[in-house]
Amino acid sequence: MASKCPKCGEQLPRDNMKYCPKCGEQLPQPEITEDVIEEKVSIVLVLIIVLLLMLLVGLGVYYLKPDWFGGKDVVPGGEPSAEVTPTPETTPSPVPEVTPTPDPAQPSVIGTFVPNISNLRRRSGHSTSASVLDPQWVVKGQMYDVYEVYGPDAAGYTWYRIGEDVWVANNSSSDYGSYTPRGQ
Repeated sequence: MASKCPKCGEQLPRDNMKYCPKCGEQLPQPEITEDVIEEKVSIVLVLIIVLLLMLLVGLGVYYLKPDWFGGKDVVPGGEPSAEVTPTPETTPSPVPEVTPTPDPAQPSVIGTFVPNISNLRRRSGHSTSASVLDPQWVVKGQMYDVYEVYGPDAAGYTWYRIGEDVWVANNSSSDYGSYTPRGQ
């Protein structure tokens, strides 16, 4: 309920006005007690704690599940792969088999590598000090052609080249992925 100005008696349109609209008298303001201050500070602290927890959970998910945040599948050439849609199975018609002539400019595939973890980095060389490529992760469970094997190095990593200047590491004690030589 609106109150009146103590000087001129004007009916005030709102209770929280600082000055009377008619005479300009400064109006008394409600006292702010320590209880009110403590309550407001408590609310602000709770909001800050909730926001920090949400931030920590978000960062944890981002680093543990990077593929949830727009990560793209990567094929051995380093380009994002297209969406895969299932096609109905058909019986292929017989086609005469042609033996391809090896292209000396094309590297030969010596095996395949399938990552067992979702956060295995793609690097520009066979070393943990080599730069991380963009996108930085290989896709867990996707099969990559292997063109060269290096190692194990001094740190115990065996490196697999899965594209032009694209390397991934495996550590036999950690089992980051599985390598299968061609023909096995």
